[in-house]
Amino acid sequence: MPRADRPRTGALLAGLAAALLTGCAGPVADWIVEAPNQRGIAMDAETVDDMRDQLQGESSELPTPAGMLRYLRAPPRPYDVTMRTWVVGETRGGGLETVTTWIFRPADERQPVVEPRGTVVLLHGFMLVKEIMGAFAALLADAGFDTVLVDLPGHGESGGDFVTWGVREAPAVNVLRRQLEAEGAARPLIAFGVSLGGSVAIRAAAEESGWDAVIALQPFEDPARVIPNYRSMAPAWLRFYVSERRIEKAMNIAEMRGGFAFADAGLAPLLADYAVPTLIEHGRFDSLVPVAESEALAAAAPDAIDLIVSDADHFTLPLFLWERCPTIFS
Repeated sequence: MPRADRPRTGALLAGLAAALLTGCAGPVADWIVEAPNQRGIAMDAETVDDMRDQLQGESSELPTPAGMLRYLRAPPRPYDVTMRTWVVGETRGGGLETVTTWIFRPADERQPVVEPRGTVVLLHGFMLVKEIMGAFAALLADAGFDTVLVDLPGHGESGGDFVTWGVREAPAVNVLRRQLEAEGAARPLIAFGVSLGGSVAIRAAAEESGWDAVIALQPFEDPARVIPNYRSMAPAWLRFYVSERRIEKAMNIAEMRGGFAFADAGLAPLLADYAVPTLIEHGRFDSLVPVAESEALAAAAPDAIDLIVSDADHFTLPLFLWERCPTIFS
């Protein structure tokens, strides 16, 4: 019975607050680039175990240059999936503050799917884990798709010491794609990502052929523009302690520690010849990853990327998509 309301926001803010209140850029750099799986920020163990029991998926691991990649593969089968959402207020950006619970369980009274309609690789957001995508996996499995839930490098049960904001994550996902192809995964082979996962999905498709389609929710074109926006999640008194100069210095330190450059993380330069059919949906009230990020992606590859802008923010958009999910993937 996974809960999807601003996942682990409290832990995220606590880490950011500790970094900001030290008064130096080093801890902020750690927050930007240190692998979340080293901080214990994930879904609680009971929810993870329940999701795995409901999906009855097979857990596997795969060596990649970014570290061991752990993923869960769930075959198509009937599910009953519901979502309960309570609106508790409004966000500063004009979106809705919600409390949401997903409920899904196998529907044994219906016949299982014999031949999958395709394979969907699900990629979670920053500081999250594959289990947060469990309800989407159940919806897609119910619609007849083979689903693969991935812990991105540095997240969940995967290896990796750093978050490189797509630079090393996308090649790792392409290693998985090649493995799925070698195993004869049903086509079309679709990458479906949220936030960081959406950007990784687009980058993976831009760097290597083999993906048949991409669906991305609120991806960013350039993480260097997005990272400072995490301040918007903090109270005003806390935002007072961080300046643009400190964020800039922290990002320079993060590059040195992570062994990558934010200049290499932008997606637009990779999209000149991009031809993978891609659907992006973004919330107009998103203050964390502004809609301008997706607009930049669509402008870079207008013949391949379709953009939908919805009345949602960064946290409510996935909730709006869930009931349309099987239709979008058909």
